Amino acid sequence: MPVKIFGPIRWTFNREAKFSKHGLVLETESGSYALKFAGMKEIRQPDQWFRMNKAQNKEEWIDAMKMRAIISFNAVYADKEDNIMLLHNTAGPIRNEAYDWTLPVDGTKSELIWDQITPFDEIPLLVNPNSGWIVSANQDPFRVSAITDNLKIEATIPKL
Repeated sequence: MPVKIFGPIRWTFNREAKFSKHGLVLETESGSYALKFAGMKEIRQPDQWFRMNKAQNKEEWIDAMKMRAIISFNAVYADKEDNIMLLHNTAGPIRNEAYDWTLPVDGTKSELIWDQITPFDEIPLLVNPNSGWIVSANQDPFRVSAITDNLKIEATIPKL
């Protein structure tokens, strides 16, 4: 891989790229680690941005967001009809809950390969809060409006 360092100075790094069913493999001194994220093979982001920008109403905007091509950011919507919304646009994976995913997991187990993300109707969406305002700095979706209008964490956890 050629890398531009400064001005005309370039350096070429020769490294073998490895990939497993679990994702991209990084080799380190302490072992090999596979990394995977929801948008790894997603190439439709420009199409979703276009649809979001061309949306004429909240239904069209929601339809654009249902594409799930843009994988993770808070999206704020407002229109001339006085509608406002905040969508916590997460694309979190649906993973085997028997494992602690805050720690490295055994890459030899195929049951740990996830291929689905949280369904759209299960991600936090705040529509027209009574306060009349929403603010987002891409923080969690439970502190974006007046205290009485914020989404409740327990209300957004899917019933299993």
